[in-house]
Amino acid sequence: MEKIITHVLVHLCLLMNPHLWELASIQVKYLHKIGVQSPMAGHKLNEAQLQQALSTLSGWQIKEGKLYKEYKFDSFPTALGWMVTVGVHAEKMGHHPEWFNVYNTVRVNLATHDIGNAISNLDVELAKKMEEIYNS
Repeated sequence: MEKIITHVLVHLCLLMNPHLWELASIQVKYLHKIGVQSPMAGHKLNEAQLQQALSTLSGWQIKEGKLYKEYKFDSFPTALGWMVTVGVHAEKMGHHPEWFNVYNTVRVNLATHDIGNAISNLDVELAKKMEEIYNS
């Protein structure tokens, strides 16, 4: 619990500092302007790739064409801490989840907008990272 609270405080400080946020935004805009793409490129998974990915992602399913999972936590602060930690990794990937939080529950939908809201390798990588953080 102490580890999660520490992560939350560090990430909230970074996210709430307007100077750091502004600097990161300028850097991303500049990189896009000179043609540098996100570190990972998304490609749509075929059915075999999707089934293989699901076999490695405990509790994940396809719901309305998106990867879906509902996470339960001991408390709201724990759920929020997990979301902040995942959010930092998502930002690094340039790939962001669609999620919904009520108290200790977080519902996650993952799809890649750039390829027509299909499930991509980026969604699988982010789901794996979510699992890793949840299980740590």
